[in-house]
Amino acid sequence: MNNYDLQSGEPSVWRETKKPKAAPEKKPKSTFSNQDFCQICGDGGELIACPQCPISVHSDCCGIRPKDFHKCSHHNCHNCNKNAIGGGGLLYRCQSCPEAYCPDCLPVSDEIRFLGKDIPRFEKLGFQCKPAYHYIHCSKICENVAKTEFGFTANALKATCPVDIDVSYAFGVDALSVGDLAKKFRRQGHQSGQGM
Repeated sequence: MNNYDLQSGEPSVWRETKKPKAAPEKKPKSTFSNQDFCQICGDGGELIACPQCPISVHSDCCGIRPKDFHKCSHHNCHNCNKNAIGGGGLLYRCQSCPEAYCPDCLPVSDEIRFLGKDIPRFEKLGFQCKPAYHYIHCSKICENVAKTEFGFTANALKATCPVDIDVSYAFGVDALSVGDLAKKFRRQGHQSGQGM
C-alpha cells in the first residue's frame, strides 16, 4: 500500500535520513600542570608549555617561537622523527632530557634504564601517560640528573618479573601432542576445581 496521494505527494525519505544526530560525547580533556623548568637546560623563567604533556621549554633552547610551538620533542623520535604511531605504537621518552626514541632507533646500551609509563613527578602534575609512551633514562648522565633533580632511586621502580613456569613438556623430542596437552590441562583444571 502506498503512503501518499497525488495532491500531497510522497513523504520525503530525505527528511528521515537527515534527522539530526545526537552530538558524540566529547572526551573530557585531561588537565595537567606543566613543569616549572626547561627540559633542555633545566632553568626556570619564561617557558613554553607543551599542550600534550607536562614538558616545558624555553623558546631559545628549542629554537621555536612560542606561536609556532605545537608539541615538545618527546612526541617524535630524536633520530628518525617518527611519532608513536609511526614507531610501531611505542615511543621511549627520556625522563631527564628532551630526547625520545622509537623502538628502531633506541640505542643499544647497558646505560639505558627502562622506567615504564608511570613517572611520579609527572603523576604529581596530574599527567596520565598514554600507553604509547614509556619512559627511560637514555644515559648514565640522565639517570644522575634524575637522582639529583627528581629524587629518582632505582628501588622506587615497581617492575617485577613474572613467576617462572615450566613449559618443557611442549618442546623437544619428548613434547606432548596437542591431544595429550588438552588432556593434561583438563586434568589440571579438574584437580584444581576439587580443592575448592
